[in-house]
Amino acid sequence: SNYKNFDSTNNLFTLNHIKKELNDDLLILFSDVIIEKKLLKNCIDSPDDFNLIIDTNNVFEHTMRVKVLGNSIIDIGSHIDPQEGDGNFIGIAKISKEGSVILKEKVEELCLTDAYVQDYYTLAFSKFVDDSIPVNYTSNENKYYWKEIDYLKDYEQAKKDIMNLKKNF
Repeated sequence: SNYKNFDSTNNLFTLNHIKKELNDDLLILFSDVIIEKKLLKNCIDSPDDFNLIIDTNNVFEHTMRVKVLGNSIIDIGSHIDPQEGDGNFIGIAKISKEGSVILKEKVEELCLTDAYVQDYYTLAFSKFVDDSIPVNYTSNENKYYWKEIDYLKDYEQAKKDIMNLKKNF
């Protein structure tokens, strides 16, 4: 069903609009990211209820940063100072069937008021830390290719990169 308020809210409220779909294994992907298949497969194959792909090789200013402790993400969001971040969330999350139920409950709770109208759904992951629910990650330690496509120049660069890498996307 169409979400009529998409232009005045962020994706937390969009996810709440389709919460009835949160009842099975799922992938949530930011639509502006291109990623090498092997990195995506590593995430999908993880046994975790929540597994987010992060890149710890760099911490970029214009991304959603993460802080990690051991195998868990302990904070996520653009509020994390780039100098304090341990990496970037690259916009792809794998959630198990059991995790979907937990996510649905947290998203519903966060959307009861307008306090989080402009928040990303990743706010739920930050709240899981307070509830002692582990949010695990797949790290891009092997430096698989990924790129966020925000502008035409990003797209042109990605085309060149992929041609030069001669890899199967």
